[in-house]
Formats: sequence, structure tokens, C-alpha cells
Amino acid sequence: MNLYVSNLSFQVTEESLNEMFSKYGKVNSVKIILDRETQRSRGFAFVEMSSEAEGKEALSALNNKEVEGRMMNVEWKVIHSAFIILPSALRRRA
Repeated sequence: MNLYVSNLSFQVTEESLNEMFSKYGKVNSVKIILDRETQRSRGFAFVEMSSEAEGKEALSALNNKEVEGRMMNVEWKVIHSAFIILPSALRRRA
């Protein structure tokens, strides 16, 4: 299950996210998105969990959790062609 993690502090690392999410199951990958020019975190990441059940458990446990002084948001993502569609974006359109 793929998760979109946003509102991250710039001090959060891929290792710290891996540690947080691995409490809820096997983490296949963690990728913090970096600014092309500065190589600083853009404040969001993608976490891939090995199963949907583990992903849902991590989502419910970690969504709106304070990490490094910021409320981290966790949502599941749906990949459609070359675009990433978040469920919250779909709700806003309706």
C-alpha cells in the first residue's frame, strides 16, 4: 500500500520515517521529495508498506500525529497513469 505523507518538518529523514512506519509492518520504501535546486526536503514523502492491512494500520496511527513540531498528514494514494490522485483531492472536486 502506498501512502502520501505531508506537512513534514525539514528535519525529518527517510530513516526516521522508516522507523516510525515500521512499527506497523514491513516498509518497502520511503522517499522524501527534495527540491531540485537546493536539495532540501519539500515537506512531503511517499511510503510504501508491504500490505494494505499494514498500510491502513500505519495510516490510522500516524495521521495527524505531531512529529518535530508539525502535524504530519498521512493519506493513501492511487496511482493512475503518470498522475498521483489523493482521495482528499477527489472529495474537493465533488
